[in-house]
This record gives sequence, C-alpha cells and structure tokens, in this order.
Amino acid sequence: MLEIYKRYRELGNNLGRLFRELRAKPFVFPDFPPDMDPRHVEALILTKVPGGYTIATRTGLRRMLSNTVYIGWMKNGDDVVRDEHGQPKICHKPIIPEDLFWNVFNRHSPYLPDGSPNPNLQQWRDRASYEPINAMLRYTLESVDPTASRKHSMKHWRGRSSAGQYIFYDPKDELAAGKSYLLASEVDSVYWKLLYRHLKATKNYENYAIAEQQVADTKEREKNEILAQIEACDRIIEKQKKKLVRIGASDDDEHEEVKNDKAKDEAIRILLDAVKEEIVNQLREKKRLEERLNTFLTTDNKYAESMMEWSQLLSGIEEEEDLEKYTTIEERQQLAEVFSVSVTLELLTPRVLCLTVYWRHPEWEAEQAFWLRTAMSAQRWTDEETKRFRVAYATMTPLELLQAFPDRSWSALRHRSWKMGLKPLEMEGPLEEQVCWNDYQYMQEYGVEPGQLTIRHCQRSTNSTVSAFHPKDVG
Repeated sequence: MLEIYKRYRELGNNLGRLFRELRAKPFVFPDFPPDMDPRHVEALILTKVPGGYTIATRTGLRRMLSNTVYIGWMKNGDDVVRDEHGQPKICHKPIIPEDLFWNVFNRHSPYLPDGSPNPNLQQWRDRASYEPINAMLRYTLESVDPTASRKHSMKHWRGRSSAGQYIFYDPKDELAAGKSYLLASEVDSVYWKLLYRHLKATKNYENYAIAEQQVADTKEREKNEILAQIEACDRIIEKQKKKLVRIGASDDDEHEEVKNDKAKDEAIRILLDAVKEEIVNQLREKKRLEERLNTFLTTDNKYAESMMEWSQLLSGIEEEEDLEKYTTIEERQQLAEVFSVSVTLELLTPRVLCLTVYWRHPEWEAEQAFWLRTAMSAQRWTDEETKRFRVAYATMTPLELLQAFPDRSWSALRHRSWKMGLKPLEMEGPLEEQVCWNDYQYMQEYGVEPGQLTIRHCQRSTNSTVSAFHPKDVG
C-alpha cells in the first residue's frame, strides 16, 4: 500500500495514470494465505484474478486510498468511531505516513472525516447521461434513514434505463453496494389507491380552508415576533460593541498612570471576555432566529383551493390507467405534493414494503399500506452460506431450512439444491414459493397476504405508536 501512495505522488497526483498502471499488472495484491478467515476476504472490495487481486474501477481505487484505517482510525462501516471528546479512536499504528495519506484524501474523498462534503474534491466530466424519473412520487417520496432517494436515473450506454424505478441508496457509499430498485408504477399505484379512497369520501374542503387561514394568521404573528427578537439582538450587539470601545479607551488612560496594577489588568481582561462572549451568544441567537424565520417565509403555501380543484378534476377517474391517460406526469407529481405532507417508504424486508402517508387535509388520518413486492433481483450466495446449506440440507426439515436461512425463499432454496447437484427440494414448501422466513414474520405481524394491500391508520413508524401528526404540519 505504501508504494501505491508514493507512486501517486510521483505521477504528479494523477489518479488516472496510477489506475492505468495498476490495471496493466497481472495483479496488485497476491493471494491470501489459506488459513485466512474467508469472511475477511469477502469483505474486501477487490476483483479476483489469477494469482491475486486487482482493482477493477477507478472509483474502487479512490475509495481504497481514502480509507482512514490506513492512518490508524477505527471505523464502523463508513463512519469514524470517536471518543467522548469527539476525537477519532486509534486502533493501530498508521500504515501510511499522514502526509501521503492526506495528500490523496483531500483530493479524492467525497466526504471529510466529519461526514460533510469535501469542498476540494476534484470533479470529472460525467460520461453517463441521466434522465428524470417519471414517477408520481418523484419529489415527495422519502426513505427511512440512512438511505436517500435518487431524483434522476442513469441511462446506460446499451440503451437500458432505470427511469421507471425508484432508487434508494446510502449517500456515503460511493459504490452504492446496497442500492435498492423498486418499480415506480408499483409504489405509485399503492399511493393512488390510498388517495382515491379519501377523494371519494370527501366532498367539502371548507373546514380545511378555514383551518389553513387560521394557521396562516398564527404564522404571521410568530413571524413578526421573530423579527422583533432579531432587532433586539442587533441592539444588544451594538450596545456591547460600544462597551468594548469604552473599556479599551479607559484601559489606555489608566495604563499611563498605573503601569504595574496586575489586578486591574486582570479585571479588565475578564470584563472584555464577558462582553465578547455576550456578543457571540447574541450572534448565535440571531442566526437561529433567522433560520427559523426562513422556514416561515418558505412554507406559506395554501393548498385548500388546489385540493378543491383537483377533487373536481378527478371526480370521474378511478383506475390508475385512467389517471395516467388524462393527466401528465408533471400534473401527477403536483397532485402528490398538494395532498401529502410526507410519503415515506420502508423496506421491512427486501420483499415486504410499507408506505406511510401523512395527508395535508387535517380530517384525513395518516395511513400505512403494507404489501408484498411483486418482483426483485436474486441475492448472491456466499461461499459460507453454500457450505452451511450443504450441511443443513442433509439434516433439517423444510421448515427448519427456511428458519436457518431466513432471507431465502423456498424457491431460492430449491434452486440452490439443484445448482449444487443435490436432489432438488419439493416444489411445494412450508411457505409461499417467493416468501422467506423474515417476510413471513412481518406478514403475520401486519396481516399481509400475497396480492393484497393491507391498510392501517398510521403509527408514527412501524416500531412505535404515536398520534398521526407530522412535524412538517407546523412549518
């Protein structure tokens, strides 16, 4: 590793040239000894080649060279482990001299050690083309932390595109190893079913219009109070600045008369520190008030009138196909924004999904919809899993097999037995063919049936029970 860092500097800090040199070699790292724990080998982001391992992508090289473990920092996933004082914990002696490491890190790491974006990151022209995700919930759908939703989809050079899918990923994971793709039409269809039930049942929006006006009046009063508090902060800051000037002038006059009065000097220093601290506190309070004021200035939209218009326009539409036929994608995106405060998608398991909707109308209770995902990509079997399956296959009952491999469906287990040359498992298993044991547990808990939509009044999340209120309601 040290030679790679040195070579990067010798090449004029050119990552592209370094990557091409490494790719030209038969391998960068030799094979691991046979007694190495296979879990450590599988955790490495390296590409296996004859004789050892290489680095297949420029992103992989950049990610490897920016890893703070090389200077001894302890990490948990992508996060730096810190002590009670906020300093990084050291777990071993640095492998790379810090000057060589930070030379690469400051140029190529997308994030600083504290997790904030790196302002010095060198950017390259992106050869991939992107296109908007044409989906109803493009601007309103959120995902449970730590994932984020991508607003654009990549158009691959072979013509393939993920434009019809929602993409969720960990924003700190450059390789996006845990990306989840969901058919946008499937999620949008669930949202429309929830919305249609309320549109059909609600005929009068006047009460909401009155409540909305009352909220607007309250916000106006609070905005004026905040402006008055900001003015008060400005007056206090100006007063303290004048006090600083007076203390400085007084100190100069008295210094000529009493040059060795240490007690007097100490008292003046303490007074100066107190005045400066008060100025800092007032500036901090002013910043907080200005940020709060900004929320009032940007959340004064009125939705009652738009709701009434949409309700009339959609009166003859019931099926999602008709909605797509008579409205544009931009109108459907506006529709979701008008009626929803928040829409959150949670993957309880890779197949069992939960859509939580906080409605803007105060008489509409927030809801959660649970359903079984229609399709998903297969998960790769690790060597360790394959070995365990071979042993379990000979001794376990079908139900025990599902419990021993809780993320694998009966279909996946049957296919694995055939792939390994074992006698294939029976076509019919203890559970539905595409349902794994973890799916089954959540399906039992929330009453989910294959092909059906289970709707419940909202609990703030699937793990806690609170009122159906969302903090965005108050701005």
